[in-house]
Amino acid sequence: MNKNILIILNTIYHVEVALSLWKSLKLIGYNPTIFILWPNAVARYKLCEYLLHYNIDFITDYVPGVCRACFSKAIIVSAYPTIDRPDAIPGTGHPLLDEFKDEDKILIAHRIGMDKPVKSKILCVTPLAKQNNLDFIYLCENPTDDDYIEPFNYPIKFLIQGNFFTNRRDLHLIEDFFYKTKCNNSIYHHFVFIGNNKGNSIFNFNHPSIVQLENLSEYDFYKEVRNCHFILPLISSKTGNSTYTQERLSSSLSLAFCFNKPMVIAREINEIYKAPALEYSNSDEFVSNITELIKYRQSSYDSLVGYCKKKKEELRERNFKILVEHLN
Repeated sequence: MNKNILIILNTIYHVEVALSLWKSLKLIGYNPTIFILWPNAVARYKLCEYLLHYNIDFITDYVPGVCRACFSKAIIVSAYPTIDRPDAIPGTGHPLLDEFKDEDKILIAHRIGMDKPVKSKILCVTPLAKQNNLDFIYLCENPTDDDYIEPFNYPIKFLIQGNFFTNRRDLHLIEDFFYKTKCNNSIYHHFVFIGNNKGNSIFNFNHPSIVQLENLSEYDFYKEVRNCHFILPLISSKTGNSTYTQERLSSSLSLAFCFNKPMVIAREINEIYKAPALEYSNSDEFVSNITELIKYRQSSYDSLVGYCKKKKEELRERNFKILVEHLN
């Protein structure tokens, strides 16, 4: 049986899907290779350098027929569970996508919505897929083989990443924390923002514990994830036009699963994902959780990370079973 699997990265976003998938397939005995369909679009993030650093097999040059001859199946990573949405990929199509027959393709996506039927197999990366009778896996692998636990020393680092437009993140929660605790120094905690439309301008004040990082390479981005203590998705039914509770996954959750990072997360979101996390239903509970975590000691933090690792093992076992079923 040919166990060579081509992972086609058909988007410039959500690279973590391809990376987690690559590692999962390696762990169950397949030979995965990532094909970067639009290398010029991801060049500024130095994705190829990152893949080389961690010995991840990848291809950037398209030669008609060569990939089809070498790989038995293609898994196409896109933002939507269809391969021809022009707003989901940086182009209207690529001939490689047509070389594999429908039965030899699996589409994997962050969203569950479909604007037209698709004949290929579909996998989503959120349990929300169940409402459309679609199968799903969790993203819970990182390619570094790294079980690193950040020493629980001050400042405690809370990572917030993604799009920071006001309708995409509950940014008011960070403001509420500063206002309610009247904290005006950066000794005990840092809120590290990585993403779009970030900066102090998104708040009504400046604060020394807000760290802003931009234009990071893939390597530097994942280094920040590795070195943080907690991840704050800051999503709810009020953000992203309710898509996070109805249609899509936030990559903050997959990063937390992949790197064994505890989260502080809205209770309504965690009812979907069942992650090891501190939950909140309102601003007061959010502030209380952050305040409590800053007072933790290493042993308490290690226990939280231990719960994350146990959850990963559960998700990993489920993922392996589903991937084998879809690839056979």
